[in-house]
Amino acid sequence: MVDHYDPGFFGVRLANREQRAKWDKLVHLKVIPSRYPDEEALEALGLGDCFWELSRVGGLTKIFKGKWPSYRHLTLEFLSTLMVTKRDGSRIYEIKFRLGNVEHEMSIDELNAMLECAGEDIYEPDEFDRDDFWTAITFHRKGYATIYNENCAKSISIRNPVLRYLQKACAFLPFARFENKKVASSDLFLLWNVLHGRALNMGNFIISHLQSQARKTSGTLACGGIITAIAERCKINTKQWEAMKDKGEMFLSIEVLKSIEFVMVNSIQQRFFFQEEGDYFPLPNPSYTDVNGWHFTQNWRLNTKAHEAIMKATPFRVPLTWPDPALLQPRTAHMAGPFQSNPQQLTRLDPALPAPPQEEHAHDDDNDVSLAKRVDHLGTRIDRVKASMHQRFGQLNQRFDHYHLVNEERWDRVENMIDEMMRRFQRRDLDGTHVQDIGQCEAQVADAGGFGGERGDGWQRGRESQR
Repeated sequence: MVDHYDPGFFGVRLANREQRAKWDKLVHLKVIPSRYPDEEALEALGLGDCFWELSRVGGLTKIFKGKWPSYRHLTLEFLSTLMVTKRDGSRIYEIKFRLGNVEHEMSIDELNAMLECAGEDIYEPDEFDRDDFWTAITFHRKGYATIYNENCAKSISIRNPVLRYLQKACAFLPFARFENKKVASSDLFLLWNVLHGRALNMGNFIISHLQSQARKTSGTLACGGIITAIAERCKINTKQWEAMKDKGEMFLSIEVLKSIEFVMVNSIQQRFFFQEEGDYFPLPNPSYTDVNGWHFTQNWRLNTKAHEAIMKATPFRVPLTWPDPALLQPRTAHMAGPFQSNPQQLTRLDPALPAPPQEEHAHDDDNDVSLAKRVDHLGTRIDRVKASMHQRFGQLNQRFDHYHLVNEERWDRVENMIDEMMRRFQRRDLDGTHVQDIGQCEAQVADAGGFGGERGDGWQRGRESQR
């Protein structure tokens, strides 16, 4: 009987028992492809120029534009055989690993040169304060600081769309992880350094992250893109295998951004940046979303008077139905290329071998996980609708107050006109001048909003009594 979880099934030969023990743990985990920034979506939302400038400053351009596909057996082989050599206590010097059944080694300098992400800083300077920075880029209630807690910090709390897109891009790659709704401390530190114009030694962070992935015994592996880049650097021909394909898209496209509550589209196809406090900021608006380093912070929270005026001038119209992520189709579904493979299919090196098991059979509790995700998604939709209703309620209250004020002023003018008219009724004289005064009062009442042109019975009896 063929063991679909045996490394031999994939044509992988491990060197020792330790590597095999790691493989046996990792092979049962779900593996998903890496996801990359989408240039079309960035341009459509007016975020492209600022995002790519920040990426350049942080040494992330090559990583974000790499678009390397992911291969399940390469990911498992690399993580099962990864060995890290450190110097000076914590600084990573080189790594050793197996890919294509061949031993390889690579220094951090070589990895940084390959990814064009060399930098000097890998430590946290004294001026970096997590709480202060998290407060500066999230919703801030006057008089209160927003304490950063890695277990509670959510990406949706980041108020600026460029910064949130950059954090999302880092959560998918290079700090590739399946759970990307939260803002990890490494994400926050990277954003802080980029805004300070500092390029980090990304190779050190990437290898540290891969090392943590290699130690996992549960969850999902999402780091295949970086491993494919390393494999190509080692002269491994990856085109001989069929790449994995995600259930969604390979890129952070508009469709994906809608499914992860980044952007929303109203009933007339206007795009709005969704924020945790129920704000909907219309995009594109590059002048009001760009961030130009630490010295220019007025666009960090999108809460200046100018931003509020833009949101007020372009109210969000809630559609009758919300987009369902399950209905979203991948943009590459009808395009030729290496990303058309079955999203659940494992790579087979020998076509004569039987088909490998589907990914969902790797866990017995997938139904529970799926149900939990659906419940979580439903709760998110309810929160989003509540936020929209709250915003709409506020708008209706403002309109009611305005109409009440206007009508109250009009009614005061009408009452003044009526009082004046009654006083003139009482000043009767014999030459009939009161008739002209009544006509003048009638015109004044009409100018003041009057009674809508209607003449009541009391008014008519008053006119007849004067004849």
